[in-house]
Amino acid sequence: VFSKPVNGDICKAYDEKTLQYSATYNDMRIHLGTDISADAGSDVAACADGVVSKIYNSDTLGRVIEIDHGDGIVIKYCGVADDITVQEGQSVTGGTKLATVSGVPSESADPPHIHIEVTKSGKAKDPAKVLKFDN
Repeated sequence: VFSKPVNGDICKAYDEKTLQYSATYNDMRIHLGTDISADAGSDVAACADGVVSKIYNSDTLGRVIEIDHGDGIVIKYCGVADDITVQEGQSVTGGTKLATVSGVPSESADPPHIHIEVTKSGKAKDPAKVLKFDN
């Protein structure tokens, strides 16, 4: 069972085929994640039990926390602030606070949100379908 990492609505869906408008770059591009609206500073929580596999900075995604949730499912929690409360190798339970919302550099013209990406067995998947989020 997965829950949303923040309490908000999906504001931009995953789409690997149809180009979506990027206000930041003023162009059309695919969107390999799901954006969930949240005010800057809102808590970001683990969607389910798992193990923190990586924490790193990305020029396009900002500060990223990757959690291996088992069954081949890895979630990237992108655009979190530097106030990260977990460390690599740490086991977490669903609902564990990971950090707070900061911003996604490649989506900086969009309203505040968290960007999540899901891979299953190494392949990009639609987070809303794999995690069965309701909106």
